[in-house]
Amino acid sequence: MAELTWPTNSYPIDFELQESTSIVRGSNQYTHKIKSINTLNGLWNAAATIDKRSGDDAAATEVFVHGLRNGANTVAVPVFYRQTPQGTQTANTTLQTASLQGATSLALVSTTGLTLLAGDFLGIDNLLFRVTDNATAVANVLTVSVFPPARKAFSAGAFVQLQTPRVRMKLIEPAVPTWGRAGVLQPVTLTLQEHIA
Repeated sequence: MAELTWPTNSYPIDFELQESTSIVRGSNQYTHKIKSINTLNGLWNAAATIDKRSGDDAAATEVFVHGLRNGANTVAVPVFYRQTPQGTQTANTTLQTASLQGATSLALVSTTGLTLLAGDFLGIDNLLFRVTDNATAVANVLTVSVFPPARKAFSAGAFVQLQTPRVRMKLIEPAVPTWGRAGVLQPVTLTLQEHIA
């Protein structure tokens, strides 16, 4: 399995990203009370439409789509609509302290007073997290609430990507580039899901 990088000349005109939370529900046969359990294995899903292309851009896009091999290969997908945090903590950083699997709070090395805002994204080891509440660094530590919960544990000093965080994804529906008149590559939509190695 190859890991591809999304080509800059094929950025999508439409991009949708959502996290699917995996919930198991059951009811007690006597009381009929319903219990919901978060299995912590939700995955990011994305849909990206690449507009018409011609010339070299069309060829590069065609090679990229074919390179995904309908899900056999993966691609590092950036959050196209928010590649830089809205808060003032814009530089990549590291984890201040270790975090456990299932953690919904992360402590980042920062500078007192810097912020991350609800909706900002960060990446650690090809996993993508969305900041859920505004946070301000205190004593050079920026503690942020995130979703989804951490799928695995991270050690102190782990690299935290705030600039163009990415998530490793693969196609879950076939994508076939088609050509129109005058050698114009028609729009192509990629339906992707997070890949867990």
